[in-house]
Amino acid sequence: MSGSGISAFWKRNCVTLTMVPSLILLHWAWLRLQNMDSLVKEEERRDLPLIEMFRKLNSAKEFDSNIRQFRHQPD
Repeated sequence: MSGSGISAFWKRNCVTLTMVPSLILLHWAWLRLQNMDSLVKEEERRDLPLIEMFRKLNSAKEFDSNIRQFRHQPD
């Protein structure tokens, strides 16, 4: 790949090449901080925000499903 090819590749993909490693490092840092006993008590530790979001979405869907089933039950 020539110098201009590298430059064109960077211009096309600079956001991806910058953001993906940044997100990976932020998640890694979150996990490291959560596992430091001096900073976070064991009972206060949390999962990654993305995992918590998916759990909340899943529990909301289950709640909605249960409500719909309850409403459609005969009296």
